[in-house]
Order: sequence, then C-alpha cells, then structure tokens
Amino acid sequence: MAKGVQYNPEIPLLWLDELKKVPAKAADGVAKYYLNALKRRFNSMETPDGIPWKPLSEKYKATKPLAVRDKILVLSGRLKDSFTYAVSQQRIAFMTTVPYAATHQFGSAKKNIPARPFLGFSKSNLKEIEKVIDEKVYGIKRR
Repeated sequence: MAKGVQYNPEIPLLWLDELKKVPAKAADGVAKYYLNALKRRFNSMETPDGIPWKPLSEKYKATKPLAVRDKILVLSGRLKDSFTYAVSQQRIAFMTTVPYAATHQFGSAKKNIPARPFLGFSKSNLKEIEKVIDEKVYGIKRR
C-alpha cells in the first residue's frame, strides 16, 4: 500500500495526504502536475513504483466493451477522471469519492479483486514535484 493513502468508508472518500510543506506559491502547480501524472498511471496501468497492475480475469475481460477490453481500471473513465485536490496550510491532499476506488487501491479478497494501487508517489513524481517548486517559488527551471 502506498504510504499516506487513507480511506473513510462512511463518506466514501479515498485520499492521499503525503505532500506536506509545499510552498503556497507552488501548491497549485504541484497539484496539477500530480493529477496529470495520476491519469498517466491509468494509461500505463502501473503502481506508483512502476509495477504492472494484475491483469483482468479472462471472464471479466470478455464482458467489457471492445474499446476498453484491454484497459485495467477503465470502463467509463469515471475513476480516472474523478480525482481532485485540496490545499491547506502547506499541505496538498488528493482525493476521490468514487465508491469503488478503495476496492481497487487495496484489493478485496471477498470480491476476488487484486490490489491495483494508483495513489502514491514514484521517485520520478517526487523529482518532478521538486522541479515545479523550484520554478514556482524560485524561478529556477530545471530539466
């Protein structure tokens, strides 16, 4: 499980609250960068650590529309497009209220669904976030 990922089943709300001490001038840029990175993760079908998600069962795969048959965690795009963020006191939280998000993030033995983590930061995400902060706060552009 990715560090910092939390779930409140009463709402339901799945969120990642790991970015702390982000300068206010950079918060919006950092949040937008991560939301785009998160969407790319759904396209690459990998965990934050770059490990491919477990494949779909052949039985389930056969029920999906042809256009998305080979896509994992994508049927309508609802989950992928549901993420938002909130900034407060130098912290950024990324969240979704899609009810089945936690099932896919953590897996469900009861439903025979493997964990396919999408929330979390890769090393390259953290490097890019540093670049965004440098640019927004200090005016330094790095490649």
